[in-house]
Amino acid sequence: MNHFRLLSVLVTIAFAACSTVDRGMEQSAETIENAATGALSGLRGKEQRACDTRVQKLRERTTPPPYFRRAPYTYFVAFDSAGEITNDAELMRMRTDIQSHHLSRIVVLSYGWMNKVEDAHRTYVGMLNSYLEGTPHALDDTAIVCIVWDSIARLEKPVRDLLPADSTVNALIYPVSQVLTVATLWSKAAQADRIGARGLYSLLRVAQDDACAVNGTLPDIFLVGHSLGSRIVCSAVHASFLRRPLEGVRGMMLLQPALSPNRADLPSRPDYPIVITQSRHDHANSMLFPIASIPFNLSASRVGTALGSSGFAPLNDAATTVSSVLQGPYMLPFSHALSTATQARKPGVMLTDTMAHLPIIEVPIIQLGKRLGYPDIGKTKGLFNLGVGFESAARSPSSATTVERYFISKGPVRFFNRPELAKNRDWLARGVNFVDCSDVIRHSGLFGFDYEKQTLGTQLAAAAVGWLDVLGSHTDYQRPEIYAMIRQLTALGRAK
Repeated sequence: MNHFRLLSVLVTIAFAACSTVDRGMEQSAETIENAATGALSGLRGKEQRACDTRVQKLRERTTPPPYFRRAPYTYFVAFDSAGEITNDAELMRMRTDIQSHHLSRIVVLSYGWMNKVEDAHRTYVGMLNSYLEGTPHALDDTAIVCIVWDSIARLEKPVRDLLPADSTVNALIYPVSQVLTVATLWSKAAQADRIGARGLYSLLRVAQDDACAVNGTLPDIFLVGHSLGSRIVCSAVHASFLRRPLEGVRGMMLLQPALSPNRADLPSRPDYPIVITQSRHDHANSMLFPIASIPFNLSASRVGTALGSSGFAPLNDAATTVSSVLQGPYMLPFSHALSTATQARKPGVMLTDTMAHLPIIEVPIIQLGKRLGYPDIGKTKGLFNLGVGFESAARSPSSATTVERYFISKGPVRFFNRPELAKNRDWLARGVNFVDCSDVIRHSGLFGFDYEKQTLGTQLAAAAVGWLDVLGSHTDYQRPEIYAMIRQLTALGRAK
């Protein structure tokens, strides 16, 4: 009997243990299932939010931006490396609007170096919003043409064809792309010349013919370009070298242009204002441009562009290469000697300007000059100035002799400081007008430094690292003061 009771107790305990284990396993399975469900739900929620974000971005991209109501006739015209228009539908839309809405003004905007086609719409939306912010009325008589072109080194495609992970590709190619982009100055400058001389010139001629057929008069054309984009708009005018001149141009605004201040790059005798912004903090135009112009002179390359755009395409590459390579060595001594002779009239200024372009030393020199009442110290490059054949117009001298003015333009040549523009309207007069905008074009695009800060410690820190900043304030042109200048220029001839 005792054995039977003992066996019953053991069986009962065994059943209880099995039941406990079953319940534990059920609870564990339920816990795991709940955790898996929760994790899956979280992933679904995250993916859904990502999808919702993409949908919202697409909705924003396809919703008319704020500028559209004030500038309804805006066109994004894309160009390939040969300078030809690639989206004919946009050109057809522009022609239709010019004919049906009697548009009488054309404003061309062209961004410059180191911009991607994919980012063009966002870049121009920002520019248009800033440009239209101070306009008193809608531009319902104006066609705004935005030039879309690839102005940066592209390594993504071949690498992305090999690696499927997009983030990995970006991490791999970014540093290499930045280095190669600096080395693409020559090729991108030539591409900009082709776009202006071929595609943009033809586009403006077509627009002129359409407007003239409807209105009986040529439309007013205003050209605005930054960096290499300035080469595009200038090449459109220079394309008349062997063809019918481009008429109707009423003004040009060249923002930190990557071109030389001579008649090879600028219109030789303009009957309209050409406004050129300058900044002593623009390292790209101060260092990269003149150095790049020595072995392959960027001004001489326009000879090939002009021939190639005029029906002599087989001669284009040969003329460009030969003229560019040969012109640099024999022009350099003459150009530098002319610049040095010009500055030799004021040897003290030449010495201080030279010292103001040496690493670290530049800070106390410029600071001392400001405290002694000489704020223009460092405005020119002293002995580092290679002359009008090699320097960028964005860093050319703040004054010029009669000889230098001859090489710059056959028309008037003037120099201004931006703060004085409110009292002096001559900067909108016919001729080439240089405007020193160092007080606003002053921030490093790479390190974020403000190169105009007055504290010595901050200036020394900026100078110590700033020489590693190959671009400087080259891209710091999107400032309210600069857009105010653009608005004033493009308002010329408009009835008030």
